[in-house]
Amino acid sequence: MNLIGEKISYKPDEQFHLNDVSFNFKKGNLYTILGRTLSGKTTLLKTIAGLLNPDQGSISFEEKDFIKIPVWERNVAMVYQQFINYPHLNVYENITFPLEQRKLSPEQIKKRCR
Repeated sequence: MNLIGEKISYKPDEQFHLNDVSFNFKKGNLYTILGRTLSGKTTLLKTIAGLLNPDQGSISFEEKDFIKIPVWERNVAMVYQQFINYPHLNVYENITFPLEQRKLSPEQIKKRCR
């Protein structure tokens, strides 16, 4: 079960935000995306999450076209370094919010968050 991106490009204006990016994320591994400011890290994560559609390239998961899967069915979450999404919530609440939206039990939420 790999999440595979191939030759992903995103150019909403005169400059590429992503240019021919490929990756192969394998289940059970932890990955870190590093880069300087404005290098495309957030754009890549938004593309994987389904918040942006790439101009070119593909993303597949379990041999399915991940780009065609609706955002709410992707089981992908993003936590920003700064609290730009939910500044009124603490760290625990920011992490558990999407789990609560999925109506998981309090026990499941606590276990997953910890």
